[in-house]
Amino acid sequence: MPMEKSALLSGGGKMWELYQLIINAVLERGGSDEDVERFRKDRRLIGKFADLIVSSTKPTIVPTIIIDPAKPFVREMARESGWKLKKEIVYEPGAVKLDFIELLYPGEQAVNGTEMARRADELCAVLGQKHAEAFMTQYECWAPPVGVLYATFPGTVWEGKSGYLYVPCLGWDGRRWHLSFRWLDRQWHSNDRLSRSRK
Repeated sequence: MPMEKSALLSGGGKMWELYQLIINAVLERGGSDEDVERFRKDRRLIGKFADLIVSSTKPTIVPTIIIDPAKPFVREMARESGWKLKKEIVYEPGAVKLDFIELLYPGEQAVNGTEMARRADELCAVLGQKHAEAFMTQYECWAPPVGVLYATFPGTVWEGKSGYLYVPCLGWDGRRWHLSFRWLDRQWHSNDRLSRSRK
């Protein structure tokens, strides 16, 4: 279905007024003409700007998944890679509303895996791989809030053949989510989120 043309596009005066407002806002925040030009040319930056506008006017969708504890892993890493299941939560059957919550404290750039796991326990954000896989089944193309690229499910921990520990993680590529397993002892950054059941 073709996208409807905005009334703004057919009104040159309104478009110029909008562009002037953007320029003024950039300059008022200490930006320069080069920053304005970058906004004009950088499609990813324009996309983030559009995401902010749309997300502020549309109601937030709360992902709700259904858990069946008897359902096996979609990606059984013991069979797929010879890994050992080092830690696993007890899954409660039924509906789970998901929250993706901040991991870092204000001013922090990153934390290591030990601290990530400690904070996950402290925040009761220890959902597991079956939660991640249930999310993929229903919400593979659900766009996360701006700035969120990864959602971690540290309730499941796998041990690789080398002895390193891995946790399931969903990664957003701009169009859909992908399930992978990330080394636990890596650095966890501001675009990482912990997954938690919403009360």
